[in-house]
Amino acid sequence: KVMMPDLNQETAILTTSVPAFELPRAISKQTLEQQTKGFYRFTGVFFAKEKGVYKFDVNSCGPVTLDIAGQTVIEHTGIFHQQQAHRQGEVVLDKGWHALELVICDPLFWNINSLEPMPFEVKYFINGGKVQEISPADLRFVPEKNAAILTQPEVKWLEPIQTLPAVEKGFVAQSFDRTGKRRDADFLDIDSAEPYKMSLSQNLESSESRNVVREFSGYFHAPMTGVYQFQTTKRIGESAGLGAKQASCQNQLRINNEIVVQHGVFGRNPDGKIGLKEGWYPVSIRFGSSETTVKAVLPDGQTVELNGQTIFRKTNIKLKTNPQAGFLGQLTFEKWDGKTPEFPLNGDFQIWINPSSKLVNSPYGKALEMHPNDSKLAAAVDVNVSRGNAKPGLRMHHLKMRENAISIALWFKTDEKSGKIFGKDGYNAFGKGYKTVSCSIENGQLIASPNRLRGGKIESGSWQFVVLTASEKEMNLYLNGEKVATAAGTKEITTDALDFFFGHNATVAKLQVFDRILEENEVKAP
Repeated sequence: KVMMPDLNQETAILTTSVPAFELPRAISKQTLEQQTKGFYRFTGVFFAKEKGVYKFDVNSCGPVTLDIAGQTVIEHTGIFHQQQAHRQGEVVLDKGWHALELVICDPLFWNINSLEPMPFEVKYFINGGKVQEISPADLRFVPEKNAAILTQPEVKWLEPIQTLPAVEKGFVAQSFDRTGKRRDADFLDIDSAEPYKMSLSQNLESSESRNVVREFSGYFHAPMTGVYQFQTTKRIGESAGLGAKQASCQNQLRINNEIVVQHGVFGRNPDGKIGLKEGWYPVSIRFGSSETTVKAVLPDGQTVELNGQTIFRKTNIKLKTNPQAGFLGQLTFEKWDGKTPEFPLNGDFQIWINPSSKLVNSPYGKALEMHPNDSKLAAAVDVNVSRGNAKPGLRMHHLKMRENAISIALWFKTDEKSGKIFGKDGYNAFGKGYKTVSCSIENGQLIASPNRLRGGKIESGSWQFVVLTASEKEMNLYLNGEKVATAAGTKEITTDALDFFFGHNATVAKLQVFDRILEENEVKAP
């Protein structure tokens, strides 16, 4: 099957001169989903040093064609593939200049700013002699008629700031919700967006969510004048598949708001080189789903890592506070019709209510009295909210978390001495239980997992206010506004669903969910 297109019918995205057989920096104009192949066509003239049989060797991905002096030397026009291969062909040439056209294919051009450049080299032999490199002196280019020939861009130089404010080591960290834009060209361009979270940080961290961009800003000191090479990670893990979209790191580095590096988001492919004069420069480091190593190779060859010791932020920064930051939604029952299992609400989750539940009055307004009933549940629950034999009073599903942190605030009462208040029940496709936070009552005492927090006594038949907060740094358990247990953090948090009150009676008045830690002063007794 012929997989080499007729390039005369295509429009080039870049026409440039190169000194030898090397790939110019280019970037696909199509989205990642298009998985665009890139074809490079080199045209010019080649100088044959003597008359003889010339054997050419092209090392690249395919397909490949090479024509010299009007003769076909190499013609491999089969299927696209990612493997490198040496393809060879012979031609008889007289001494002197000969027209040349070489076409090669990069099958992963669509992901070019997330990969190392495709290995590519062209060598030749004369009359079976030793291998020879093709130098710039062996080649000349002939400008195409009416074609604009661009030279490869020179290194851009930036100016340092004139006055440095009072600074301290570390970053200003901000998080941005980019839901729906993960595959857009401007995913990392958050300058006009409002952050939902702001903090001071000594460490670079990315989010596990694919819909969040984290920015770390501060000032970088260039210790000398010269050309700097900045590097961010391209791939998540060495074993990541070559063409896997999820393996590409999404990151961007800006200096003086000039984009110096960008990976994993189509539309830009800068080489990371920038000219800096000695002095201070504002920097912005942005991560989507990414590893977070950032390095700078100085003009003298020394390598420096950009971290909380080499980046400085302004002192006395006033952090923007937003009480609703990380708020995913609140569940109350004033508008429930008492019948519909799927209960719509404005929030980043949906609610399913057990058909055996009913509305009752409470000190907090309408409340949901739950008596899980096997026969009604079996007839009413659908596959989207059913997992195994779970019989919850209500289920939160399609939960959209942006951070690997959660706070669950619940107003309820129960006569039960033991039972699960909430968690994610059932098993995944691999037969393993789901790993996320949970909270239970055991002989009247509150218990939370993972890390087995234990404390406080539930008063039977009385209204209780329970809050569980968890992040990778800490976990806290509150009862009626008082902290009753604390523990180290956990990574087992992010979930898309939670089940409440498994198979035992309870009444719930209100539920609030955040994808951040609630501070102690935010947890108030009702």
